[in-house]
Amino acid sequence: MPRKPLTGAPENYGPVLSTAQVAALLQLDPNTVLIMVRDGRLPAQRLPGTRKYLFILEDVLAHIRKHPVEPVVPTGADANGEAQDEVALSGPQRRSARGRRKT
Repeated sequence: MPRKPLTGAPENYGPVLSTAQVAALLQLDPNTVLIMVRDGRLPAQRLPGTRKYLFILEDVLAHIRKHPVEPVVPTGADANGEAQDEVALSGPQRRSARGRRKT
């Protein structure tokens, strides 16, 4: 049975999704989806005896609706689109902005 094309529209999917289909639906890399499952940020069921996950479409959509994501403000602009002098960086962003970590 041929699979439906992978696009970001939920109507194009059946009730059970693969990792690749969830990645396409959420516009993420499949590895990011797997990390989110392992972290508990995305609901999934693991098939016994395999490394594959299955996702229930309604569970994924309900979880995404429950945890909305704020839009990203482009670097160098505030929420109104006006230029900023400095952009506060934290964590890995700050580290990469300063250069390589010393080992």
